[in-house]
Amino acid sequence: MITIKRTFKTSLSILLLFVFSCTEPTDFSQSEDLELLPVVETSLIFFEEDAPAFIPPTSDDFSVSDRIEIEFFNDEFVQDNLIRADFVFDIENSINRDFRLTVTFADALGMPLEIFFVEVPASTGNQNVPLNIIQTYEGEALDRVKQSLVLQFDLELLSGETLTEDSPGTLSLRSSGIFSLMIDTN
Repeated sequence: MITIKRTFKTSLSILLLFVFSCTEPTDFSQSEDLELLPVVETSLIFFEEDAPAFIPPTSDDFSVSDRIEIEFFNDEFVQDNLIRADFVFDIENSINRDFRLTVTFADALGMPLEIFFVEVPASTGNQNVPLNIIQTYEGEALDRVKQSLVLQFDLELLSGETLTEDSPGTLSLRSSGIFSLMIDTN
């Protein structure tokens, strides 16, 4: 019986504390000035290949291409609210050859709207060479990127020591896009 009375008294005391405690009046007009800043991240491409995968089939030149259709920029909401786009490339090279990655934003006809290059240095002694590149677009450059419908990646093996089936090393590439939006509730 004593336990029930103490529990009841404790519960009543807590309830009275909440009922008679001080509160600050809420100003709901502040919501008129609300800005939301969401960030969306998405993976773009990923690959990992050993050195023999880069042996040129007929000459000393070797390149490989891939393209992604970008539907993200077609959305009116994105067109109106995207304020920044960061494209992140994490590359690791343990092959004794230089590479060049060309990233092209193109329109529906394949015409380039924006291009950037990533120079990937050769490994010395097949030690892993990490490279982190962030390409940021804002303002007029972002306006061009938002008009693109295709994102094309061209990886080119640059001149150097001839690769064979026994050549050691690996090239790996991971990329993502980080898109910052500003939503104004006014």
